[in-house]
Amino acid sequence: MVIKEVFPFLDKVEFNLWSFIHLGTCALVTMVVIGYDRYNVIVKGFSGTKITAGKAALILMVIWVYSTLGSLPPILFGWGGYALGKLE
Repeated sequence: MVIKEVFPFLDKVEFNLWSFIHLGTCALVTMVVIGYDRYNVIVKGFSGTKITAGKAALILMVIWVYSTLGSLPPILFGWGGYALGKLE
């Protein structure tokens, strides 16, 4: 009920599907960044590029913005739409 009051254009199914897509994209891209950091340490050792706290915060902010911008068009513009598939 709260979702309808805050976002009147969403229903519960659309919001759930959007949140799964959004959080899944965030998790996947975060794992890619962690993998890249591990690759850097393994290949270049401690002389490689280090991720500082400031860089980590910036990377996380970019990941969240990227994920949000990538998952909003189906809700706002109806591109593809979030719906359950039909078996025929």
